[in-house]
Amino acid sequence: MGRISGLFKLENYKDVQPHHHHIILLIIGKILLVIAIIIIIKPAFTGFVISKQFEGLNISPSEAIEKQEKLNFQIGGLESRLESCNEDKKRVKGESWAEANSTIKCLKEKSQLEVEMERAKKDFEAELNSNLKKLEADKQEIMEEAGRNKARSEEVGKKFNELAVNSANNICCKLKVDDKAIDSYKITDNRIICGKEEANTISC
Repeated sequence: MGRISGLFKLENYKDVQPHHHHIILLIIGKILLVIAIIIIIKPAFTGFVISKQFEGLNISPSEAIEKQEKLNFQIGGLESRLESCNEDKKRVKGESWAEANSTIKCLKEKSQLEVEMERAKKDFEAELNSNLKKLEADKQEIMEEAGRNKARSEEVGKKFNELAVNSANNICCKLKVDDKAIDSYKITDNRIICGKEEANTISC
């Protein structure tokens, strides 16, 4: 027992010189002690600072938490509205693109219809001109045929008249032998009637 108590007497170590390893270990120990103290007192210090700030704002921590929750709720609502606005923007943009594509398609169809109408108009005009030329040619041919028919009719009429005159002369001259008063003839119902002072004179 006396030997152990003698180990703790300072006079036994007054001539002992500290080694540099001991100094390093001592410094590390002090640093660790400071770090431990900081870790222990930091939450208390932070709480103290926050408490002082709340006192400066004249609100309690519970009120601050409530306001923070309301603010978070408002922020959530704003984010929801923002997301809805973004969706509406995408939808409107999509509808705008769809409408633009529809307009472009309509313009293309209109242009195509205009081209087809122009082609149909030219085809109609060409066919109309062709038909008019054909009608004009047919009209000319009909007029020429009518002229030829008229000439033939006049020729036939002339020959008929000549035949009628010759026939009337032959018939009436033969009858004149028996009746000296016969000097003319008329044609009634395609029949030659000999007589006196009729429309056509005879030459015997």
